[in-house]
Amino acid sequence: MHLGFVTVKGGHRVGISGSCVIENGKVININYIYSLNFRVAKEVLGSSNSILSEIINIEENSIYNTLIVSSPGARKNYNTS
Repeated sequence: MHLGFVTVKGGHRVGISGSCVIENGKVININYIYSLNFRVAKEVLGSSNSILSEIINIEENSIYNTLIVSSPGARKNYNTS
C-alpha cells in the first residue's frame, strides 16, 4: 500500500510505501515500511520560457488549465522542434 509522501526542506519529497493499520479511513499505525522513494527537487531556470504563451492567457490575465504528463523518468521537457 502506498502511504503518501513527506515534503522536506528544499522541496524534496520522500514517498513512503508499507503496511498500515487503518481505522475510520485514517492511517493510525505503520507496521512495516517496505520502500522509500526520494524525489530530489531541481530548479532549471528558464525551462518554461518556451511554453509560457501556451499556458498564460494574456487577454484575460489568467492561466489555462494545464497538465504536463510524461512516463516516469522521461522528464517533462517541452521541445518545439
